[in-house]
Amino acid sequence: PNVIIYNAVMNACAFTMGDSIEQHRAMEIAHSMLTQLEKSEHGTPDQITYGTFLKVCANQMPEGETRDQIVNVVFRKCARDGQV
Repeated sequence: PNVIIYNAVMNACAFTMGDSIEQHRAMEIAHSMLTQLEKSEHGTPDQITYGTFLKVCANQMPEGETRDQIVNVVFRKCARDGQV
């Protein structure tokens, strides 16, 4: 697998429709993809990865402090990796 495959899976998570259980599962899968890619020998997260993960957060998490904190952490990682 390469970064394109990880990004495609996260994109599918971003547009998953369903109840709160399915939304939670989409978040778990997207987080798993981001974590795996960060540790992968096949590539590193790029600007598409981070943007797609943020789209997952926006679409699958309710507005609130938890979502804001996650978005903040991901944005700081993105900036640290030079992807902003």
